[in-house]
Amino acid sequence: MKLSLKVALIIMVITFVSCDKEERLQSKLEGSWELRHIEGGYRPANSPSDYEPGNGNILKFDGNKFQQKYGTNPAINGTYTIIEEETNVNGDNLSYKIDFQSDQNIGDPFFKISGGKLRLYYGQIAADGFVSSYEKQKE
Repeated sequence: MKLSLKVALIIMVITFVSCDKEERLQSKLEGSWELRHIEGGYRPANSPSDYEPGNGNILKFDGNKFQQKYGTNPAINGTYTIIEEETNVNGDNLSYKIDFQSDQNIGDPFFKISGGKLRLYYGQIAADGFVSSYEKQKE
């Protein structure tokens, strides 16, 4: 009896801690992020890899909703979920990915947040993948 009680308690603690991590990550994502750099992948000819502040390429998170806007193009809207999954992309160990749900396929990148920067990893650069770097905007 005591063993099954201990096992049940351990499962409850693990579940609680996992949910707490995802909630903390979601709160770190909250707000607007502006594109600053794209590394690797296919880009249109003469397109920049570095972007100045005020460029209009914004990724905004609000609760479980997101909006992605590129300049004057119509915004992509939808919902998202954070998924815990371990991988190594371009030499970076990553633990989480964003599952974007919208009417347009924008991929489900792994991500890392540190120092007011959000990096989205869309595959290995050597295999035409790319990494987008965003900077958190002050609201």
